[in-house]
Amino acid sequence: MACSALLLGFASCAGRLPADQPSSTAPVGAAVAAIPAEEFRPDDVTPWHEGPKAASTPQQRLALAIWALQARRAVSAKIRHKIDLFDKQLIGSGNYLEQRQEPISLLKLELKIQLGSRTSSLVQVCDGRYLWTYRRLLGDGSLARLDAVRATEALQEAEKAGRGEVEMLPGLGGLPQLLRGLHASFDFISAEKSTLNSKSGQVAVWRLQGRWKARQLARLLPRQKQAIEEGKAVDLTKLPQHLPDHVVLFLGDEDGFPYRIEYRRGLRGESKGPGEPMGRALVTMEWLDVVLDQPVDPRRFEYNPAGLQFEDKTEEFLKQLDAGK
Repeated sequence: MACSALLLGFASCAGRLPADQPSSTAPVGAAVAAIPAEEFRPDDVTPWHEGPKAASTPQQRLALAIWALQARRAVSAKIRHKIDLFDKQLIGSGNYLEQRQEPISLLKLELKIQLGSRTSSLVQVCDGRYLWTYRRLLGDGSLARLDAVRATEALQEAEKAGRGEVEMLPGLGGLPQLLRGLHASFDFISAEKSTLNSKSGQVAVWRLQGRWKARQLARLLPRQKQAIEEGKAVDLTKLPQHLPDHVVLFLGDEDGFPYRIEYRRGLRGESKGPGEPMGRALVTMEWLDVVLDQPVDPRRFEYNPAGLQFEDKTEEFLKQLDAGK
């Protein structure tokens, strides 16, 4: 899903992201370790409410949440996001819709964020055949289209081939794919009961805290690769300023839904443990007024570019994926 990379893009337009900083190092990188879909089959699900009995580790608890989310027929929610990057604090909101279907789920994501007196926005729609992405940043608009069927088939082939990493495509897979990316990139080291405030009162949640997996961290900090591989102390202050050193995930106690995700930067340079200071949130995403398993009108996933010119990104994506063999 595009959320974290898009929010980074908004902040970089308003702030000072260096021109040579690769966008693939967004809070959830564009490329993460591939997780075989078979590990998250809804048929094998242990009901979420039995999670405390079935999950002996925070990582397993996240896997249960992925299973539960993939089994949902539909998701409707509002989105609220906050950014604290490059000396800029930005707040925005939007809507999220997902309707499960085979082979490609329907998805619609709408985000807006205020940059001074101007509004930037994203509309991303997967209609089961194409993935449409319309971005308007500081007045400049662009429209792209991707063949979702060909892209999905190529991604599945990459996973079957056992490649260590594949491109995590924004807009395909929705929230389950976002959680799979977190599962692949972070080791979740603690799970504690907590609460989140909502309009209807407090929501009981599990608060999971994760830190970069060694493989991912070595890619981000190549000069400290040997120390990372040997399990020695790592200076996390050397991470690029827009990257977190840990992530905090809030899963509903009743339904396992990811109500809030925080990409955070710690107060000190070393890794954090349970109960230690969490630093500040670089990017926060919240899902509000969540409705689960209520069918969404298929017409809401229709997209009409209304004569706008678009750039087809399919061949470019397939070439990039093929280059990673």
